Amino acid sequence: MCDTPEQVLNAFLDYYQHLLGASQETNKIQRKIIDQGPRCNADHYVQLTRPVTGKEVTDTLFSIPDIKSLGPDGYTMEWSFVEQLVDSFNFSIEFKDMVLQCITTASFSLLLNGDMFGYFQGKRGLRQGDQLSPLIFTLCMEYLTRTLKYAADKFEFNYHPLCKDLKLAKMMFPDDVLLFSRGMLLLKSFATFSKASGLQASMFILPKGIISRIEATCRNFLWDNSADYRRVPLVSWDKVCRGKEEGGLGLKDQETMNEAMIGRMVHWIIEEKDSIWVQWVKKNYLKGKDWLEYKPTANSSWV
Repeated sequence: MCDTPEQVLNAFLDYYQHLLGASQETNKIQRKIIDQGPRCNADHYVQLTRPVTGKEVTDTLFSIPDIKSLGPDGYTMEWSFVEQLVDSFNFSIEFKDMVLQCITTASFSLLLNGDMFGYFQGKRGLRQGDQLSPLIFTLCMEYLTRTLKYAADKFEFNYHPLCKDLKLAKMMFPDDVLLFSRGMLLLKSFATFSKASGLQASMFILPKGIISRIEATCRNFLWDNSADYRRVPLVSWDKVCRGKEEGGLGLKDQETMNEAMIGRMVHWIIEEKDSIWVQWVKKNYLKGKDWLEYKPTANSSWV
């Protein structure tokens, strides 16, 4: 329990120093896993170390969205893992030095209530908003891809029944990875990756009731700055979620957002977007039929 402002400050500093200012021991990456795919060649060396123009720098800086801040929110990737990968994929020494110079020179202070506190050198992590971070994250995920490939080739990998024909074991997004399998081999493969990279998995199912409780907490905090607000709200949540021009606060209603995203996914299917997910839907559900004629069965996946 923190009872004073100084205790609150120290609690925040301790948390972020532990998160970003301390590294942990990890396993060495395995050569047999790297061997599951190609490495860089001379042509890649030329492309990766060519001079950068001023226009490219300007375009990159101005491509960062206004709402994206360069801060500690990101991936707690161990820098030693990144360095091992760059070496193992045969990147040039010049390119390796540039990458490590970008990610290992970070230092942090804590901005709390408008004042700056503390100063510590970073020891791990990739920062969201940094244009280089998604590319390094993709490189690190390639090691996971090859880990899964090694497991599938060497052992009897138990694909999920709806993913077997496509040999689909994972889907990767800018900062998330979905893994599909039955049995323990997938977990063992991810454990191998986790012990080398320092990344941990969060695996859980969020029930609809929990989502309702989260929304209730948001409403309570809005009206009373507390999660325990018990009185009837002065304005309905529907009105709060309306646009500002309509008298609301412009908050996002989760159910509406979900419907909008589903509509976007339906558009992908109709347009036959080049996507693993679209291929999966066409293979397991449409089976040659047109989307507009498809009628889902009672046991169809919500996906």
